[in-house]
Amino acid sequence: MRPTISLLILACLWLLPEARAFEALGPKVNMLSPGNQPFDGIDISKHNGVIDWDEIGGNKHVKFVYIKATEGSNYRHTHYYRANMMEAHRRGLKVGSYHYLLLNRPVKEQFEHFKTVAKKADQDLIPMIDVEDTASCPVARVREVVKEFADLVEKHYGCRPMIYTNVSYFNTRLGLAFKSYPLCIASYSRQPALTSKTDWVLWQFTDNGRSPGMREAIDLSRFGGKHSIDDIILPKGGKTAAKPAAKKAGSGKKAAGKAGQKQAEKSKAKAKTKNKSKGKSKTKTEAPPKKAQAGKKKK
Repeated sequence: MRPTISLLILACLWLLPEARAFEALGPKVNMLSPGNQPFDGIDISKHNGVIDWDEIGGNKHVKFVYIKATEGSNYRHTHYYRANMMEAHRRGLKVGSYHYLLLNRPVKEQFEHFKTVAKKADQDLIPMIDVEDTASCPVARVREVVKEFADLVEKHYGCRPMIYTNVSYFNTRLGLAFKSYPLCIASYSRQPALTSKTDWVLWQFTDNGRSPGMREAIDLSRFGGKHSIDDIILPKGGKTAAKPAAKKAGSGKKAAGKAGQKQAEKSKAKAKTKNKSKGKSKTKTEAPPKKAQAGKKKK
């Protein structure tokens, strides 16, 4: 009994800082944003720590959640990612995944890493690429890396990814080359103003949101203009890659091929029967000499 009691005491002492941290956030109220600004969703990563999904799931403002899946070609917190993906889904939330792109790592390696963790069947939202790495690269190289990763995402998940970055990074490094992509723009002092009046879908307006369901501050985002969650939902075809339709078309061709083959075999059999019948008739009326039948050479 004594070892058991000791373990219980140690467990309580270990959990006490967590309990105090949640208590310090004040009474259980809805998630707060600076100035009580409206918001539509959150994004989380390992630094957000333990999350009370009952609190998050019960907040009417939270329409979606993006969870960091990977970074570069080897960073992952698989248990944290999968546990939070499962808990968010259990509360009926729409969930998506994002990858922190590193400019100095091989793109294909990074994508293989991402798709291994962010299973296509688990996604409700289009994948998001976090593009803010400040490695010393020419603008042309930055665009090349982002485009290559985006193309791989589109091929695998069946949709264009959303690109997350800040105003300055987009205007100076990405620009019009990525104007047609869904954009999530971080801007904490004012509404995003992008080059050539480029449209954005999501505005991450603070990294200092608070919730009794989370110990650390949280990123909050809201939709811009006429945009809504429909603009970031993964298309149904994205989950299946439209394979069923292709399969049906293929099976139709296969069936047609089999039917044609059967018809050809029937015709062949018919012709064979006809020829056989002619052969029998010829044998009766024009029997060959006995010597030839015996297999002897003619003199």
